[in-house]
Amino acid sequence: MPWHPVLEAAAVPGEPAADDPTKTIWRTVLRRQATEAGLLRADEVPDGARGELVELLVWAVTAGLLDVGRAQVIADESRDGARENAEAAGVSAVTWRQRRSRTVRQLRPIADQWTQAA
Repeated sequence: MPWHPVLEAAAVPGEPAADDPTKTIWRTVLRRQATEAGLLRADEVPDGARGELVELLVWAVTAGLLDVGRAQVIADESRDGARENAEAAGVSAVTWRQRRSRTVRQLRPIADQWTQAA
């Protein structure tokens, strides 16, 4: 017998239901943890690619693989308009690309560990 006949019938096999309570709870927990760590502003909603990055950062900080200060810098640099703000502050495009490249190099092994832990 399905755990909830109405929800079971509405769900696509292998896919969570649109109103999957587990996903809703996880988004709430993630948002709270990210806000407490200073990775999100109070009004931000982590979704899409940035949401995945924030989730990775929360996991990395919790696992002790990344310093919270570095995670905050990465989160700030991934916000919409961050590049334009950096350029307005005098950061050259070359310096910005170098920063992003260092960030990717730093996060690559952490992301590998994250996927293995999942």
